[in-house]
This record gives sequence, C-alpha cells and structure tokens, in this order.
Amino acid sequence: MSNKDQRLAIYFFVAIVVFAMTAGFGYRAVDTLVENQRSQVAARLTAIELQTLLGLAVQAETGQRGFVITGREEYLEPYADAKDRLPRSLLALRKNLAGNPSQLARIDAVEKLQAQKFAELDLSILTRRASGFEAAQKIVLSDQGRRLMEEMRANVRAMEQVEVSQLNQRIVRSAQSAEAAFATIAVAGAINVGLLVFLMLAVRADARAREQSARQVAALNQSLEQRVLDRTQELGQANAKLQDANHSLEAFSYTVAHDLRAPLRGVQGFAEAVLEDYADRLDITGQDYLRRICRAAQRMEGLIEDLLAYSRLARSDLPLEKVPLEQAVNEALGHLQAPITESRARIQVADGLPMVVGNWAACVQVLQNLLSNAIKFRQGDAVPEVRIAAEIRNGAEARVWVCDNGIGIPAQHQERIFAPFERLHSLEEYSGTGIGLAIVAKAVSRMKGACGVESEPGGGSRFWFDLPLAT
Repeated sequence: MSNKDQRLAIYFFVAIVVFAMTAGFGYRAVDTLVENQRSQVAARLTAIELQTLLGLAVQAETGQRGFVITGREEYLEPYADAKDRLPRSLLALRKNLAGNPSQLARIDAVEKLQAQKFAELDLSILTRRASGFEAAQKIVLSDQGRRLMEEMRANVRAMEQVEVSQLNQRIVRSAQSAEAAFATIAVAGAINVGLLVFLMLAVRADARAREQSARQVAALNQSLEQRVLDRTQELGQANAKLQDANHSLEAFSYTVAHDLRAPLRGVQGFAEAVLEDYADRLDITGQDYLRRICRAAQRMEGLIEDLLAYSRLARSDLPLEKVPLEQAVNEALGHLQAPITESRARIQVADGLPMVVGNWAACVQVLQNLLSNAIKFRQGDAVPEVRIAAEIRNGAEARVWVCDNGIGIPAQHQERIFAPFERLHSLEEYSGTGIGLAIVAKAVSRMKGACGVESEPGGGSRFWFDLPLAT
C-alpha cells in the first residue's frame, strides 16, 4: 500500500471514528430526552390513577348511600363497578411506583383503608337488606366511613404532592436534555459536514493522482506489451527448435538402442559359446571374467529394451480404447510367471475390476512393471504378498491399486522414483534398469491419467494410477 493510500485510509478511519462518536453522543442525548419524557408520562399517569382510585371510593360510597336511602338494588351498580375496578387501579399504581418505596408504603396504607371502607359499606348494605333503613342509618351516622375517607384523601393528597414535585423536576430535566440533544446534534452535524468536505477534497486529489499514474502505467504497458510480444516470438522460435532437438534426440536414442542390440547379442553369444565350449581351457579367473561379461550383457539388453519401450511411448501414437482391467492384469501376470514362481509370491486380484479407457499394450506394461517391482523389492526372504484392486472416483475415473508388503519407500523419494534412471538401491541389492517406473509415468500420462505412491520404509507400498472410466 502506497503512502497516499495509507494516508487516505487513515482519513477514512478517523472520519468513521468521529461519525461513531458523534452518533453515540447524539444517541445518548436523545435517549436521555426520551427517558425523561417517559418519566413525565409515568408521573402524569400516576396522578391520574390516584384520582381514579379516590374517585372509585367516592363512587362506591355514593352507590351505598343511594341503596341505604331507597333500598333499591339498582343504586348498587356504581358500588359493584367501583369494587370490581379498585384492585386493577391499585395494581397499576404499584407498577408505576415500583421504584419508590415511600410511595409504595402509602399505597399499602390506602389499600388497608380501602379494605376497611368497603367492609363498612358492605356492613351497611347487608344491614339495610336485613333490618331496614334505621339500622343502616345508625352505621352511616357512626362517622367511621367519613373518617376512613378523610384518611384516604390525606394519603392520596400526600402522594399527589410527591408526584407533582417529581413531575416538575422531570420537566426541568427534559428541557435540559432537549437542549443538550439539539446542541449535540447540531455540533455533530457540523463536524460531520466538515469531515465530508475534507474527505471529498482528499478523494478528489487522490483520484487526480491516480489518473496521472494510470496514464503513466498505460504508456509503460504499451511498451511492455511490445516487449512481451517480441519475447513471446523469441520463445516460440526457441521452443520450436527445442521440440525439433527433442524429436531428434528421441529418434537418435531409439536408433542407438535399436542398433546396439545386434552387436550386444553377438558379444553375449560369443561369451556364452566360449564359456560353454572352452571353459576347460580357461582358469578360474578367465571363467569368472566371461560370466561377468554375460551378466553385463544381460543387464545391457534389459536396459536397451526399457529404453526402447520408453522411447516408443514418447514417439509413437497411442490409440485409446476400452480396456478390461481384469484381462490386462491376467496378461501381465502371465508375463511374470517365472519370478512369481521363483519368489513363491501370493497374488490376490480383487473381483469386479472395471473397464477403463486406455491402450491395451500400455496398460499391460504399466501393470507388469508395478507387479514386477512389488515382487522384486521384498524384505530378505519374505514371501511377497501383492494385491490388485480398483475403486471408482467421482463417477468418472478408476483408481487402480497395486499394494505389496515390501521394503517401502521414504517420503522424500516418492516423486523422484518416477524419473528415468533414478535408483534408490545398488545393483548388488536389487537388479533393474531404473526406467521401469519412468515407463509407468509416461504410459499413464499418454493415456490421460495420473500415478503415484503411498509408502513408508518397512511398511510396504501402495502404487496407484488413475484412468478414465469407460462408459
């Protein structure tokens, strides 16, 4: 990130922080204002509810007096209504005054007075029904009801005075919080506008600088494109020459390997003839030399055969067709009957090997090389145990496994062994040309597949190759 980009990023970061801070201050001021407004509303509702509570007591008393005087039941309707609404009114007051212990204590006192008042009213009503007007009038004239109402009014007036005082305080706080909220919003707005103007100027300056840089980059790109075209043309020519040289080298390798076979077989034949016909005329050293010549000729012949196989895979066309893996495995096992018998190897072939898209000869060669290695690279005199299996992957390709109980391969060498002439062991330990796995890799690649190995020293190896699944 350039210095300009860093500076612009810092500007935006500072702007975001300031926006967040002003928004937070504004929110806090507005929240305080709203809370004070709620307090005012709650205080007013409490005052109204106190008047309602006192009014219900008066309403009940009015209904009771009407019934005592007239004896008519319809006069008790206001009384019953007041008695029904009174508990709800008390509950509403308790909710509004939940945070004020002194007011709640007065509500408790009012509730007790209400209970006593309604007990007195109920007694006068029952007496009027049972004993008539005079008996009920005596209860009314006892002044107990009037005393209870006066105490109730005194408590209600005291509570109203407290609520009015608190309401006045909340009105003052609301006005102050409103002024603070408006001032905060105004200051925040001014700061934000200033920041926006500053950011706009900074972005415009940065845009102009970027435009200038873009023009310079465009000019450089035009020059670079021409250089890339020239270089690409040179690389194309060099690649064509390299391909020609590679084809010539492959042809030369094939020709050399092919032409070496005839004189090599002559050397091997004459050496074997001398060893067979004239061994009695040679001393022990001469016989040993001839045997070494024969063994070297055999190794050379194997190397030439592998070189020719590798060269054919690289040079010749490899037509692809449907290949039944089970038949290809049987063909490869037939070619390896001698080493299988000699090593007493146990070969297990899984059932249901699928049909793949490949080349018959190449598939047989791949399987033969992998099976040959599985038999050859065993631990001491251990009996080789080899398993051939396959699995379907992604519904489009088959992965063929050749697993053994051999010496295994260190992880750092598991890619290297697929290159030509790469050996991990000397000829005295394990014979071979060092091209077998290179042939496997080349053949699988020509059949549009992939190959690899999973192994660890002393734990055997699991070679695999993938080929497209035949449909």
